[in-house]
Amino acid sequence: MRRMFVVLALLKFILLPGVVVVAQGSEASQRQVLLIQNSGWMEPFFKDPQSPMIPLLGTLGEQLATGGQVVVASFNQEGHIAGRRSPHVLYQGPFVAGSVQTALRSLDLPRREDGRYADADFQGALVAAISELLGGRPGVIWMVTNNKNAPGNDPRVQENTRAYFQQLGESAAIGRLVAYPLRMPVQGPNYSENGLIIYGIGYGQRGAEMLESLVAQVDESGLFADPAVVLKPLDEVPLRFQPTRTYPEHLRARMEGNALILEGLRGDRPETLLIEGRLVSEFYPHVIEVADLRVGWSGHSRAGPQSGLVRAEVSPSRIEDLAPAEDGTLVTIRLVTPPISQPSGLAGLREARVDLVGWLQLDLDNVSLALGQNFVQKMEALYGLDQLPSLFFDNREVGSGTAGIPVRMSAHFSIMPLVLSVAGIAAGALLLAGLALWFVVPRTATVLVGQSERKVSLPPLRRQQLRDRKTGQRVEVTMGLAGRPSVKDLGNSES
Repeated sequence: MRRMFVVLALLKFILLPGVVVVAQGSEASQRQVLLIQNSGWMEPFFKDPQSPMIPLLGTLGEQLATGGQVVVASFNQEGHIAGRRSPHVLYQGPFVAGSVQTALRSLDLPRREDGRYADADFQGALVAAISELLGGRPGVIWMVTNNKNAPGNDPRVQENTRAYFQQLGESAAIGRLVAYPLRMPVQGPNYSENGLIIYGIGYGQRGAEMLESLVAQVDESGLFADPAVVLKPLDEVPLRFQPTRTYPEHLRARMEGNALILEGLRGDRPETLLIEGRLVSEFYPHVIEVADLRVGWSGHSRAGPQSGLVRAEVSPSRIEDLAPAEDGTLVTIRLVTPPISQPSGLAGLREARVDLVGWLQLDLDNVSLALGQNFVQKMEALYGLDQLPSLFFDNREVGSGTAGIPVRMSAHFSIMPLVLSVAGIAAGALLLAGLALWFVVPRTATVLVGQSERKVSLPPLRRQQLRDRKTGQRVEVTMGLAGRPSVKDLGNSES
């Protein structure tokens, strides 16, 4: 009993959020742990010649190989196998697919000195994985287990297991938790099993972000028949919007990834936009039985964040029986946008499109969640619902949630002001160039000096004195801006 309380105390200390925050600032590389249970109740997964567990984990390892560091380890109960720690590290180093595959092939099912298989200690394994294998730093732990202890295990360890699952759900340091229940019928010398579960545990904020990205990658690959079971957080509801029709007609709506793109807004005037579409749930395996729905806007303008920049409404204001992987429910989002102006000056004229970016935040209140019937039937076939940990039923306690839809709205402006500005600038430049040439290029004219005609070539406003050699008369010729030059008589000069 003393050992169990020590482990519980250590787990609560390790899972303090403050410990994670300190560690996050000093390490940015990705860390993952593949932690595979190898106690007695896992016998058929190791001993059945047709067991697909190791090949499947090898493929999963290839899916997870996104760089960073990885630890591959097995776990049972510390002290049960002489000369071997639990977790037992099989590989630790860079995430190289070949090294991970070799480590997985070296997995075994050890026996105690009395010949019996080892028992399992889930909580002790998680504590050691966080404190030793991750070094207390953020990361992702993939725990492979059938959720069972070996037959005849110590009742204290069974209590420890219940506490472990409770801590997974309640610890603030574990920000994201998913599970992949897998059907995998196997037969060993002593036991048979129908399947196992792979848990994804995101430790620390960075670990939670990593897990979210990795799960999206694994789900997209189609490695598993079903998407990940979201166990935590349950107040972040993954909803997706699929637009089908827009008003006014000049508005165009489309999806780019998970972002809603609205194009064709007319700038410099407020507009009321109606976007009809389907609200689709990706909240597997949870069914939103009922929820009150509100929508708000959080966006940016050139002046900075402005939550009231766009007014948003949604109808209907209540959704019912929204299940994942179905067509969704029809909703209409109404947006009232403010005038969107081009920046001042010539720089603004160059922008034929001005974007307004932000988020539509969907708030769900008075939420009632239930597990989807298909999932319930699958779990009953694998384990029986009474064998599932309590955290699979934490959705009963969820009363509210939020979902976010990124939005980019684009106002389009006529290019005529820019064309006119460019034309004006070009005309002005030509005029200045013409004037410059006018004052620089000489003009030729014929003037009378005494009794002779003389040709003179001068730029405008320039002067030149001329003298008639026969009479000695002198004149000053000034070239005008236009017409003939002026001639001033300066009298006679001696020969």
